[in-house]
Amino acid sequence: MNKKFMQFVTVFIIPHTEEATYSFRFPFWLSRIVCFGLILLLMFLFYLIYGVVSLQGEVSENNLLRKEKRLLSERENTIAEETENILEQIEQLEEFTSIAMEKVEGEMDQETEFVQMQREEESDEIDLYQQDRALASRGDYQVLERAQRNLQDIKVMLPEKGETIEELKKDAEEHQDRMKAKPDGWPTWGRISSGFGKRRDPVSHNWRMHEGIDISNSANTPISATAYGTVSYAGYRGGFGNLVIIDHGYGYETYYAHLNRIDVSEGESVSRGQRIGLMGSTGRSMGDHLHYEVRVNGNPRDPAPYL
Repeated sequence: MNKKFMQFVTVFIIPHTEEATYSFRFPFWLSRIVCFGLILLLMFLFYLIYGVVSLQGEVSENNLLRKEKRLLSERENTIAEETENILEQIEQLEEFTSIAMEKVEGEMDQETEFVQMQREEESDEIDLYQQDRALASRGDYQVLERAQRNLQDIKVMLPEKGETIEELKKDAEEHQDRMKAKPDGWPTWGRISSGFGKRRDPVSHNWRMHEGIDISNSANTPISATAYGTVSYAGYRGGFGNLVIIDHGYGYETYYAHLNRIDVSEGESVSRGQRIGLMGSTGRSMGDHLHYEVRVNGNPRDPAPYL
């Protein structure tokens, strides 16, 4: 009797009113299946809620990064415009200085000839009108002497100003080169499937440092360089699979790993936005994606602020 009872489960529904009591009897194995299904349903709901919350967090973080990148881009554009204005003003200053020097030297030559003529006339017998004119010429000569002194001061100052102008030009050109070398923008289109920092490795399931970001998309999605530079490595390298490393100068390097195909060669100069390969899953990879790294002086940096 007990064995038979254990094979079934009875559920009673007892209302708080005087209505009849309801009972449901079903096999015990069915109750186990129902309980197991409920547990699976709760786990699925928990995973779904966790995924939605994580997705919202990633969306908020991406929006914040886009805002910061937009502000940084606006600031860089402002600096670039100011640099161009400085270079234009320097060119105008050099042109104005050259014209002013030619004009002053020409006027000095004319005044010198006039004073010499006046001095020759003073040696002869002159009338009162000529004496007055001679006195006036002496005043012109004093003005000429002041102009000569000012010109001499300008000649002394010009080398110093020239050095300052050259330094400004050099700084402006270096700033432009640095902006070209700094990684900027997305290397490809896709979804960030893994960020920068410590994570559980998808292959070994051990916690380890992830020194870049993973951008997932379909196979053969084009991969582009994020800054001007020179390809320092293009080939297969262990867990990276097909890897391209670009040296941008000023300590900047970018890594593009797991490529399905490489479209550049070592020593080749590349520009920002130039295609360097196609997305794939070569090396230590669980699916088609790009592993993208930004390194500064050899140290890995979070690529998110550079996107």
